[in-house]
Amino acid sequence: MTVRDLSVIKGLDPKTIEEALVVLRRESDRGAILVAIAILDSVFAGRLEQLLSHGNSDARSRLLTRSFNSFASKVDVAYCIGMIPKLLYQDIRLLNKLRNQCAHEWGDFRVTQQIVDAYIEPMGMKHALDAANEVNPILFPPGCPPRQILISTLAALITFANLFKPLPRAAVTESTGVDG
Repeated sequence: MTVRDLSVIKGLDPKTIEEALVVLRRESDRGAILVAIAILDSVFAGRLEQLLSHGNSDARSRLLTRSFNSFASKVDVAYCIGMIPKLLYQDIRLLNKLRNQCAHEWGDFRVTQQIVDAYIEPMGMKHALDAANEVNPILFPPGCPPRQILISTLAALITFANLFKPLPRAAVTESTGVDG
């Protein structure tokens, strides 16, 4: 069995999941969480830059370096403008809470079952992966360690978030009646 068998989850590209797994697996527990946030931050920054194509570059730059500077604000904007669905938004907020916990905790940080229960189990992505695992246990078969559950869920979450792209400029113009 390989990650390619995850085709039971519609839209998840196995190649992208494999790439995310490679990156996240080589990190420490804390590092995997921080790297996942950094990847998602760059995804949302890129999408917002695409959407903010009007105005001059200084105005766009100010928005991205001031108003939308934090990861949380980028995710909030992405959700409010309909770029991402509610379930993905809720999952990313849970991940950001976990990020805040591990980033501000002194000393060694380890992903425990309590961390998984509090932050990963409530995620919609985890529920989707659980359903896929019932068909074919690939990412985290029964009895696997909490770290494997975290890494697998983060990789799928990154892949899923990357699917949501803004409308092409012509479609935005048609739906809003506003042109450049």
